[in-house]
Amino acid sequence: MNALTATPHSKTTSPQLGPDLSAPLKSWLLVERSDHQSIETIRRSDILRAEAEQAMPALREAALTPATEDQIRQIIGARFALFPQPQRNDGQWAAWWADYYDALRGLTPYAVEAGMAAWVRSPEAEFMAKPGKLRELALTVPNENVWARAHHRAQTASRPVASQQEPAKPEPERERPSPEAVKAMLADFRLKMAEKDTFRDIRAKIRPSPQARVDETGISAEARALMARHA
Repeated sequence: MNALTATPHSKTTSPQLGPDLSAPLKSWLLVERSDHQSIETIRRSDILRAEAEQAMPALREAALTPATEDQIRQIIGARFALFPQPQRNDGQWAAWWADYYDALRGLTPYAVEAGMAAWVRSPEAEFMAKPGKLRELALTVPNENVWARAHHRAQTASRPVASQQEPAKPEPERERPSPEAVKAMLADFRLKMAEKDTFRDIRAKIRPSPQARVDETGISAEARALMARHA
């Protein structure tokens, strides 16, 4: 194995290689496991929130920065113990790595690492993943892009909190009438009721007897008298 196949101790790019952040903000953006806790802490601090707003362009750039050739070698080379490679000369190694550089161009180191880890877990992984297969996995398997998460946290914490709707104010209590006013209203009510015939609608109505004799017109004398009273 030569310099082209150097195997590092770590599998992914260290987050410290990203934007230059203060220690407190870096801790809340990169170390804190809870998104909610991170966002709320930054939002409540004017200093952290201002720094997060300024850092968002750099965080986005770090999240989208493609893997370098060194990083690709670092990620793939870390699995050479699991997938041993045959002896190659420098020209053969250069050609071998060139296919991976070409296939993984434009992908972040986090995507490449996630694809490589997925291949290791695959029951089909008897040999090193081919460049095309590794690219397919890198594009489809979720990855832990710490800078993408940091950008999301900073962006969310910088947004203004939606103003909560003020609770409806209770209606002012109506002024209660004084005892004198109540007495006056009752007296007025009694006066108006006295002027009405309360029992007009329920008074028993006088009806003609069904056994009364009728004259030649078919109307009894009793019914005729009743009609005359209502005329």
